[in-house]
Amino acid sequence: MPGTAVFVTSNIGIAPTVLLHHHKHSRGLHEKVVQLSMRTVAVPFGPAAQRLEIRDLGAGF
Repeated sequence: MPGTAVFVTSNIGIAPTVLLHHHKHSRGLHEKVVQLSMRTVAVPFGPAAQRLEIRDLGAGF
């Protein structure tokens, strides 16, 4: 499918359930898929070096 889809999850490293549900019912994925994984910390500010990590998973993910 054309376009970009963004799937948000708190479970880092596994496919979000909504992505699997979307794929099952639409029988495909968008050209670009972004999996946004978030983790919260119990401090006002986390270390700057650990605030953002971007990984290319390949194959349009």
